[in-house]
Order: sequence, then structure tokens, then C-alpha cells
Amino acid sequence: MARIPEDKIDEVRLSANIVHYISQFINLKKAGRNYKGLCPFHTEKTPSFVVSPEKQIYHCFGCGKGGNIFSFIMEYEKLSFFEAVQKAADFAGIVLPKEKYEPEKQNYFQKLYRLNEIACSHFEKNLFKSKNKHWLKYFLERGLSEDTIHDFRLGYAEDRLNTLTSLLKREGEDVAEAAKLGLIQRRDNRDEYFDKFRHRVIFPFHNIQGKIVGFGGRKLREEQQPKYLNSPESPVYYKGKTLYGLHKAIPAIRSKGYVILVEGYFDLLRLYENGFRNVAASSGT
Repeated sequence: MARIPEDKIDEVRLSANIVHYISQFINLKKAGRNYKGLCPFHTEKTPSFVVSPEKQIYHCFGCGKGGNIFSFIMEYEKLSFFEAVQKAADFAGIVLPKEKYEPEKQNYFQKLYRLNEIACSHFEKNLFKSKNKHWLKYFLERGLSEDTIHDFRLGYAEDRLNTLTSLLKREGEDVAEAAKLGLIQRRDNRDEYFDKFRHRVIFPFHNIQGKIVGFGGRKLREEQQPKYLNSPESPVYYKGKTLYGLHKAIPAIRSKGYVILVEGYFDLLRLYENGFRNVAASSGT
């Protein structure tokens, strides 16, 4: 059975401007941060149909109908979900690949996301351990608040060989797949592994759905090489297609109509700390 990949569905939903789309059918007028018009789903004289460009949703306070761009197309144009995604993709200029639904492939992706999530939670917890407070201070002294640190899930990889490796084994996870993700590394010609990220502050990379796809680790000792150790490309992480912080920036980019592109993680985080939300940066080298 043909299907549209979930990541493409999300891309279409985030890219197709719901205000522009609905404006093809009804007259919408600016009302504060939103747009308002007469509801196309019931008869009314006073506009109660509201469209939010930031949230990319609509809601009628008269009849109660609401949803995202797919919901609108399905309800207004009487199309199936599959047809609604295709129509929204055409409107946004996105070409949809079609692939055969393979449960095994989907389960594999979920395994990779789970491994990255375990690692991310591990690094986060490390940063807030009392014995590691110096590395939390590292972020605070660079002008970041704990709120921003939590928002971007910043962390610390301890200066030990196998804390993450041992955790993955205790959780019964596939260490060979963790090695492919660059979380741990296999010893030469032996079925033993050690942590790849050690004594580094950690910057997780997210896809636009907010799932962890990789990491960047900055060195904390002068003699460490390289300065930034980044995850290798994997089935869930493509460096050329991943912008750091984009998952947080999408609503603000849509609201303001432009994005500020910066070079490094700290450049982005400092701007975010000072109220700039429409910011993204490159991830990895």
C-alpha cells in the first residue's frame, strides 16, 4: 500500500500557509494576531471563524469546527486525508514521494529515535548533578538561563568511558545501532564499546517534529580534538537538511515572515535568550 512518509506530512503541514489557503475560499480580515471571517461551515452574519497564522489552525466559535489545513481541506472540499495532504503539498510547492508502508522500517526508525532520546535524557541529567555544577555554570556564565538550557535540552557528557554504554546495556538497547548513531564506539576487533562523547557540553539536534536526531559536543579541555564532535549522518539525521533550533523557531518565522540564520549554537541560544525566536543555525560540520 502506498503511503506518504510521516516526516513529509509534517513538512507539508508546517509549510502550507493556512491563512493563504483558506483565503482562496473566504474573505479573511486581520484581527490582532489572527484573521477572522464568516464561517464556511454554517450560516452567520457576524464573523466567528478565526484562523491563527502562528498555530496554523482554524476554529469557529459559532459551530465549533476547527483543525489544521488538512482538516479544512477534508471538511470544506470533501476529500480524504490522503487527498488533502496532496492538495496542501501542491499549494506549498512540495513534491511528495510515495513509499510502500513497511512496519519493520518504521519500527527501526523508532528504535533510533529511542536511542537518541535515552542519550539526551542521560546528558541532561548529568548537567544538573551537583558534582557537575561547574559545567552548568559554563552555560550560565555565557548568558543562558536555566529556562533556555531546559528548552534546548543542553547537557554534559561525563569524563568517563562507559556511563552511556552501561546505561544502554541495562536498558536492553541495541548497542550496535547506538554505535551507528555515533553515541558509542566499538573497540577494535572486539565486541566491546565505549562512550563516544566524553567531557563535552552537549547540544542535541532536533528534527522539525522535535525528535532527537543527533548531537554536537563541544570540548572542555584545550588538548581535546576536535573542538566540536558531531553525530555522523544516519537514517534519521542529515546534516545538510537539519537546522539547529528550527523546531523551536517555526511559529515565530511564520509570524514574522523571515528567519535569522546564524553560524553557531551559542549565537542562536543568546539571541533566543534575548527574545529572538525566529532564529536557526547550522548543525554539525
